[in-house]
Amino acid sequence: MTRGARIAAAAAGALLIAALLWAATWFAVARLVEGGAQAWIEQERAAGARISHRRLSVEGFPLGWTLVAEGYAISRDAPRPQSASGPRIEAGVVPWDLPRVPLRFPGAHRLEHDGMALEVEAARPDAVLSLRADGRLAGIRVELGDVALRAPGAATTARATRLVVDLRDAGGADPATRGLLALSASVAELVPPPDARPPFDRALRSAEIQLVLRGERPGAGTQAARVEAWRASGGVVDMPVLRLDWPPVLVAGEGTATLDARNRPEAALSLRISGVPELLQALSRAGLLPRQQATMLGAIATGMARTDPATGRPEVSVPLTAQDGRLLVGGIPVMRLQPLDLGPR
Repeated sequence: MTRGARIAAAAAGALLIAALLWAATWFAVARLVEGGAQAWIEQERAAGARISHRRLSVEGFPLGWTLVAEGYAISRDAPRPQSASGPRIEAGVVPWDLPRVPLRFPGAHRLEHDGMALEVEAARPDAVLSLRADGRLAGIRVELGDVALRAPGAATTARATRLVVDLRDAGGADPATRGLLALSASVAELVPPPDARPPFDRALRSAEIQLVLRGERPGAGTQAARVEAWRASGGVVDMPVLRLDWPPVLVAGEGTATLDARNRPEAALSLRISGVPELLQALSRAGLLPRQQATMLGAIATGMARTDPATGRPEVSVPLTAQDGRLLVGGIPVMRLQPLDLGPR
């Protein structure tokens, strides 16, 4: 055997050994990942969740680890019945960064909350879970591209080019902030179902909301009791960003909200609105505002409008208040507000 042949043989042997070592490492890590997933499932079951799957496996050899749950279903009964189910969830696992778990969920998935259901299917279904050191969920960000939304059994579908929801623990290191949860949600180019009779005949261009739930974290009990304890502690919802762009209406603002002792909404919002007459007429057509009030408020708004230098459109600054079971726009009562149904105490 020539010297070159011996070198080639040695190199091939070294590569074979490295490949065998890598394969052994991959399968060892795969067993750890699957075992960790099973431990998390048991932990959540002990906390009251019902979790099932048709098949749980680790894929991705040889370049990475992807935990796959096929035919999954997750549900809880408290504080209100809620569930999620679908054909497949893929979790990309990196052992040296376990607190961050990228997700994909191809196919159509069903979400239910307190009797309401929604089916979701996206061409680009991505999410990221953030976990605490004990494995409990700290936050989730879901980003869907080219998404279809429909009620189960519905013949028509709503579509959007992009839908983003970010939910996370807002506690942080400073207890003075009394943050519980932070939520941001946005949607772009939403086309309602054809039979939904939307208020305007164009697609919703964009909408965004950001809010922070503040107050003392309630203990055990029914949902009604937990909400009452949160409200009694001075609980409030801060809304630093409210934005709706649905031509011909553009709304932007901020505010705060809570519940009164009868679980009726209490709020103080500051809104800047372009297209007020069109918005009022839409509310009137939907039966939310008497026609005479819509006409009167539209005339008042036209007289108060100022040109927004950024858009060149007439804009009205409107204080909106919810108090004592009434919704007031600019101090004028426009509708009654009913208590929220939070179930038995």
